[in-house]
Amino acid sequence: MTEKQLKRAIIKKTRDMIKESAACMEKKIERAFNSGGINLPDYEDNNVLPRIIFTALLKGELDQYKPISNDDKKVAENLYLLM
Repeated sequence: MTEKQLKRAIIKKTRDMIKESAACMEKKIERAFNSGGINLPDYEDNNVLPRIIFTALLKGELDQYKPISNDDKKVAENLYLLM
């Protein structure tokens, strides 16, 4: 496989993972409201609650996909800083 082909394959796999994560997160939004952990009147007319829910959803995805090895964790952190 050439470097160009490998890059395309990795981009495709990454996009597929993003789509899978988005679908999974969509399903969990309703669960947030059914959990009993949200007092809706506290969050009227602002973006605070959506940000809180989104943070919780992203944390769940992070836990699912985080690298296992220390070397891979360092690469992921470096990429985060470079993006």
